[in-house]
Amino acid sequence: MATLPLTQTSEKLLTAEEFMALGNLDSCELIEGVIVPMSPTSVRHPFIESNVAGELRAFVQQNDLGYVGAGEAGILIQRNPDTIRGADVLFISKEQYQKSKARSMFTAL
Repeated sequence: MATLPLTQTSEKLLTAEEFMALGNLDSCELIEGVIVPMSPTSVRHPFIESNVAGELRAFVQQNDLGYVGAGEAGILIQRNPDTIRGADVLFISKEQYQKSKARSMFTAL
């Protein structure tokens, strides 16, 4: 597990690649180049997350649409400055999976 300060003190902003290279950051996101800790969730949160993921997964599989993931997967949503948010639940279509670098997120598939 990487250890680092929870706030960025230098003026240099991190890229998505630098952030991901740090390894397990224990509930942090990269917001416009700055590492930001995520707030703890409520006790209900994992139950809601798993229910949503389960329903979405069933629909996606039934219709052969793509892939569903859960559990704070890091999603790059902005460049320059880079932002990576932790998605509780995510869907990626088969088409997007095939043409994007998102495949690295699904190496176990």
